[in-house]
Amino acid sequence: MEPSNGTLSRMQSISALVERHVGDAAFYWQQHDKSGHSPLLTLGDLRAFDRILQAHLDGIEVSHSQGRREALQALQRWRGPGEMFVCASLAFRRTPQEASKYWTEIASVLKTDPQRMLRGLISALLWGGPESAAPWLTYFTQTNQPVEWQVAAWRAIARNRSLAGISELPRRFEATITSENPHLRAAAIRAAAYMNQVVNLDSVMRQNDPIATVEAAIFSFQQNGGSRESALQALWHRVWQSLERLPTLTGAFKTIAIHRLIRWVRHLALATPRGHGDINRLLGFLPSRLGLAFVLHHGDSQLLPWVKSQLGNPECARLAGWTWSAMTGVDLEQQNLAFDPAAYDDAIAMPTDDLDPGLLLPNPAAIDQYPVSTSRQGLQIVGRPISARVLTDVLLQAPQGLRWIAAQRLNEFSAEINGVTVNTRAPFRQQWQELSALRNRVFAQTQLAH
Repeated sequence: MEPSNGTLSRMQSISALVERHVGDAAFYWQQHDKSGHSPLLTLGDLRAFDRILQAHLDGIEVSHSQGRREALQALQRWRGPGEMFVCASLAFRRTPQEASKYWTEIASVLKTDPQRMLRGLISALLWGGPESAAPWLTYFTQTNQPVEWQVAAWRAIARNRSLAGISELPRRFEATITSENPHLRAAAIRAAAYMNQVVNLDSVMRQNDPIATVEAAIFSFQQNGGSRESALQALWHRVWQSLERLPTLTGAFKTIAIHRLIRWVRHLALATPRGHGDINRLLGFLPSRLGLAFVLHHGDSQLLPWVKSQLGNPECARLAGWTWSAMTGVDLEQQNLAFDPAAYDDAIAMPTDDLDPGLLLPNPAAIDQYPVSTSRQGLQIVGRPISARVLTDVLLQAPQGLRWIAAQRLNEFSAEINGVTVNTRAPFRQQWQELSALRNRVFAQTQLAH
């Protein structure tokens, strides 16, 4: 018996609604994912994104098989990380045995372009929390599984300390760290800090594997152990090597290399001691936008004159203005240090207008006259000397671009805050739990100090 026109119309309406849920869930995941180093989005924005995203995921889930089918069709059509996140999130609400057939269909799409979709898969593993992630991590970290599954699992563990307690992981880590695949070795090294595993930097460096070497160097700084000088030299060497190689790359290879280099430069800036002799040479070699990233993450106010030299650069003027503001704690709008957007002549379009939407266009002459001290000792953030209390304030109130820096700097106070960590790319609920623990710890320390 054929469905009546009324029944068919209802089915079409439901299908359209579910399709909308799928598309909107992918969209809001992308907003969260892209926010990691945003100069504008805050923890409050992440909370709003995550609430709407979860509502759309619930809307797909209640439509049962139709929802999973619509999500899979979107993944097969667009093959993006957002669609991968939606499909994988639906699968990870069940055990690997329960979702076997559905996961097989997802995995067949994943293998066509894992580099593009891996971020969505990692995020999906983290979204449901440790309870839903544990059976899948146990499943994915088996050494006979596809490499992209294993990489996703170890990268997920590197972003949530509570996932590191799975009993099988230490043994599998030992096998993974010696894998022939460099991406898998690098992913395991990222997870090592949370698993209290030992990574021998010198041994990794002897393998002449740039990616694993950088991850091992970053690990050394996160653990405040090993030879920090060797780690710093390794980071500097690999960044220089990557910069020299960049002009020879094209297409997707260049895109991947730039994405990796940005991450390396951020960590190099955090690891480099104030006053290091190669900083000025590096700033003369780095593209201006990467140079601003280095200075911001390094935090030395004596580099503010270099930031001011970029305020009129059409490639990065808006970003330079925000960087100066973020380092000094001076609000451009409140202090009349930016051009009035209403008076700005759109005919004088610059690349920074498209690259840095939402940021003010700084007034170089006004900023040059504004009194800011560059003689303070020590590294700073928002114009304040770095301390556990200041970093906590930044993590609670500042935009994502500064929150990420604060989360990394917490490693420098690990003893003081009893090893509390914050992952600024995690779902809001996980971040709020971590921030509550951090705030309680810092408050207790403040009370003891008085």
